[in-house]
Amino acid sequence: MILANLIRDPVAIYALSDPRSGEVRYVGKTSQRIEARMQRHLASVKLESNHRTAWIASLVKIGLEPFAKVLDVVPESLAGAEERRWIARFPNLVNTTPGGEGGPLTELHRKQISKARRGHVVSPETRGKIAEKMRGRRLSQETKERMRVATLGSKHTPETRAKMSESQCRRWDSTKSA
Repeated sequence: MILANLIRDPVAIYALSDPRSGEVRYVGKTSQRIEARMQRHLASVKLESNHRTAWIASLVKIGLEPFAKVLDVVPESLAGAEERRWIARFPNLVNTTPGGEGGPLTELHRKQISKARRGHVVSPETRGKIAEKMRGRRLSQETKERMRVATLGSKHTPETRAKMSESQCRRWDSTKSA
């Protein structure tokens, strides 16, 4: 996907096809990797109820998954129009709209969401569920490198260093006694 490297804020227009017939059944757009978007489609089967999720669920039920294919890579500014153009090309789609909706959030929208969430406290039960879900998860080298670069040059405050030291001491003591 060399073209994606030349486009600022590239968006992929993609199709999901029936693995039995090869027929295109859904057209969408994403700025994510196509594999990650496919995982979100599979997860949405449990969370949403529409033609797309019913079709995917029917495939999963018989041990199949839709086949994902990138149709086009376009700048973000053209993504809605291109998605509508691709949707119009295929009959028998499970898309519930003519396309073009969605997309990245504006800075104003991000600030509004941030303001609405400010002060929201996650319950200990929810934190435990998140921790359990994340435990044992392996990060790719690419993700590890991004995390490393993001924290380069930042320094912990003396208070944070003291907390980290205390935590490590407790952890060390618990392994000695075990």
